[in-house]
Amino acid sequence: MDSRQAEIYLVVTLAMLFIVAILLYLVFRIIQKQQQFLRLQRQVVKVEMATLEKERARIASDLHDDIGPLLAAIKYRMAVVTPGAEQDQKELNLCAGHLDEAIVRLRQVTHNLLPATLERRGLVEAIQDLVVSTEQLHPLRIELITDLRVPISKESEIHLYRVIQEGLANCIQHAAATCFKIRLTADRRELTLQLMDNGIGISKKVPAESQRGRGIAGFRNRATLLGGHFSLDSEPAKGTVLTFVIPK
Repeated sequence: MDSRQAEIYLVVTLAMLFIVAILLYLVFRIIQKQQQFLRLQRQVVKVEMATLEKERARIASDLHDDIGPLLAAIKYRMAVVTPGAEQDQKELNLCAGHLDEAIVRLRQVTHNLLPATLERRGLVEAIQDLVVSTEQLHPLRIELITDLRVPISKESEIHLYRVIQEGLANCIQHAAATCFKIRLTADRRELTLQLMDNGIGISKKVPAESQRGRGIAGFRNRATLLGGHFSLDSEPAKGTVLTFVIPK
């Protein structure tokens, strides 16, 4: 190789190195921008979820402190009324029955908005309460399997409870299932939540979001917020499996 060829080779090599350096820099900037976007997206979702939970707590407090005592006071006043005729007594009894039903429904709504068990005794007992109340209201057999070997943060408990709550609601409204299984396990590396039903499943020809409303998007948002991922496995007539994997 003479000096001319050596110069050309050096120039080409330097040009290639320069191009590679530019490409690497561009790739680095793209990755950096994507990470910034993901951090911003997670922050936005976190603010939205925190705002939603705060609003739920406010509504639950208003219902418990204002509407509940009002209904109880109405029922008390009705109990001390002396009816003048048998028909009047029947009407009062009917109204008292409606008030009892309204009070029960109010307690259920308040519990769904802000479950006191979750605050006092933790996630597992809150899920157990949710299972019992759901089975009382709907013809759905629910199986709960838990194996939590490590503690879970309060933020994670709230998000996981909301996921289970939404999963049950979707199952009841859309799946036509008779069985629903909740499997919650955690070790030192990750936490896994699976929600399984034996319902009609979801057709792959139709986007899941259009069939299950905003629930699927909410599942993804909560999984992203906790730094994990969400997957859906479903086929027509073969049920649905929702899986959440959250790193510890």
